[in-house]
Order: sequence, then C-alpha cells, then structure tokens
Amino acid sequence: MRKTLFIFILLTIVILSAPRAGAQNPELFITWRAENYTPPGYSGRVLPSVGTPMEASFELVDGGKIIDVSKYEIRWLFGDRFYKTATGLKTLSYAPSLTSESVPLKITVVGYNGGDMEKEITIPIARPEIVIAAPYPNREIGPGKNIFRALPYFFNIQSPSELSFEWLVNKEKAVSGGENPDSLELDTPEEARGLQIALSVFAQGLKNPLEFASSFMSFFVR
Repeated sequence: MRKTLFIFILLTIVILSAPRAGAQNPELFITWRAENYTPPGYSGRVLPSVGTPMEASFELVDGGKIIDVSKYEIRWLFGDRFYKTATGLKTLSYAPSLTSESVPLKITVVGYNGGDMEKEITIPIARPEIVIAAPYPNREIGPGKNIFRALPYFFNIQSPSELSFEWLVNKEKAVSGGENPDSLELDTPEEARGLQIALSVFAQGLKNPLEFASSFMSFFVR
C-alpha cells in the first residue's frame, strides 16, 4: 500500500511539474521515502537516520511526456561514491551509513539525446528524537495524577516497544507505566504546590544501543 502511494506521489509530482507548451527541456524528477518510526498522526516528512531503509525513484520528462528509460544505462551516486549502475534502473533501495546532516543523491541517464541527463538532490539525515507529550497548558500541572508520554521520532524501529525508556523526576529515577514504559504517571503531592518539577526521559534502541535520544521539560505545580 505504501509503495503504491509512493508511486502515485511521484507521478503526481511529474504531472504537476511537467513543462508547459513551448518549454521542451528534458528534466529528471526524483522522489524518495524513508522507512523508520514516527508516532501515529505525524504528517511531516519522514526523514532517514543512519541505517534507515530508503527507496528513491525518478522519472525523465521531455516535452511534457514521461520517457521510457528501460534501454538506457542509469548511474546512481550516493555521497561521494557510485552505488549502482544498471540498465533501466529507475528505483533503488539504500540505507545511509554517513553520520553527516545530509547526503547527496545524483542520478545520471547515460547517452540520452547524445549526452548525459543528470540531476542531484540533497537528502537530509535526521538524528533520533524524543518529544515529551504533556497535555498541560503553560506547563502547569496540579496535585494528583499527571500523565506524560515519550514520543520517539526517526528511530529504526517498528514500534516504541523496541526501545528502553528511563524517566527522571528532579534527577531521580521514576517508575514508568509498567506495560507502557514510554508513559509516566506522576503522582504529585499537595505539598508540591508552588514548586517546579524537572522531568526528563532517555530512550535507547534495544537492538541498536547506538540509537538514543533524550528530552527535558520543567513544570510548575499550581
């Protein structure tokens, strides 16, 4: 389903961006998608991190028409090295191994119209992130039970269950939500009124400990 949507988006970009009458210059249209974790409801671009499976694809448009490149040699270059060269290769899977903030992707259609048709784009590389979700306006909480949740972004996982979570309240370890370690139920005493509470969470991959992130927030007990 996601691959079908990916192809539909690529064709939509090509159609909307196709040259109008009188503009006949050929152009490559490149799109890509990354397969890592973002919370349900996230509507932004899913960015790859180091090791994230990615898929890139392109179309060659000339005179407003999509060109059949099945007989042309296609060169794919990620970063500063050739990744793959093959005849008619329009889609390629890749996992970035660079720790830089971005990686260039260059595609060349060799021998088109007697020359080489090429284009280069830059793909941003993200680091795993953790966001503390707290439905409390102005970062104010009251005495009693207050629930917080850690939302992971751009980890190479399928679900938060593949992460370990450690919560700290005022720099002391707190017990998380049992079966839901990404959640914290904080029982705030009446005596805490007028005080600040410092809350932090650290998340780390169970399969890949090199993937980790932390977040910090402070709250006022009204």
